[in-house]
Amino acid sequence: AGMVGVWFRDSWGESNRGAGSAQNLCESRISEFSGWCGNVHPSSILMHFNPPPVGPTYPPGSCYFMLRKCLQSVSTNSWFRDTWGELNRNAGMVMLTCIVTRRSEYASWCGVSFENVLMHFNPL
Repeated sequence: AGMVGVWFRDSWGESNRGAGSAQNLCESRISEFSGWCGNVHPSSILMHFNPPPVGPTYPPGSCYFMLRKCLQSVSTNSWFRDTWGELNRNAGMVMLTCIVTRRSEYASWCGVSFENVLMHFNPL
């Protein structure tokens, strides 16, 4: 019976359906799982949305990152200021650089998919 009674992360839904960004998008995946599991009744599928943790709000003009998973020897599940990205990529001044470029760079460096990297930008 495969995955009966087992919680697992919907990485595909996070990457392709935005399921990690909003509760309604997470819960909308129930019907897709119902079909994927052989048309089981939707009431037998439970979805639990875990909102992303709130990032630091200070100082203005800063970029923070949190690694949920990383194949390098670094701390995970804590916010860290991206001082290198601020100095070398202007990540504290340009939101897209912080949120998109640096996220991609961290994911590549860590050897993980981008949903394992959270970014937070504090505008000036």
